[in-house]
Amino acid sequence: DYASSKNSKRQCDEAVAERNRLNEQSEQTRARLARADKLTTGLSDEAVRWAQQATELAQEIENLVGDVFLAAAIVSYCGPFTGAFRARMINLWRKLMAEKHPCIPCSDTFVFSRVLGDPVEIQDWQIHGLPTDSV
Repeated sequence: DYASSKNSKRQCDEAVAERNRLNEQSEQTRARLARADKLTTGLSDEAVRWAQQATELAQEIENLVGDVFLAAAIVSYCGPFTGAFRARMINLWRKLMAEKHPCIPCSDTFVFSRVLGDPVEIQDWQIHGLPTDSV
């Protein structure tokens, strides 16, 4: 009777230990599922951003020749002029390109500093007192 009682206690202890281990494993699995859900949601948001960025990059590639052409014209001809005059020249050149050479696309919102500029270097120039215009 004492031996069977001891055996029953051992079996009970083993069953309680197994239950505790399974509960702990269950909680760990729930936590993993919650983290996986957050990751999946985050990645789906990233997928939307990546798709949008891919579309924007494709458009930039399509406009590359025209944008670089305009940037080269600005570097060659607009240096000594005021920002307002340069902006008028760029608008005129964009209009002429669209009329005379529609096969050479350029950005609808052409910004010289986006084509040939480095944002960090431009910010440094502005800190040192250079004009903040975009051309």
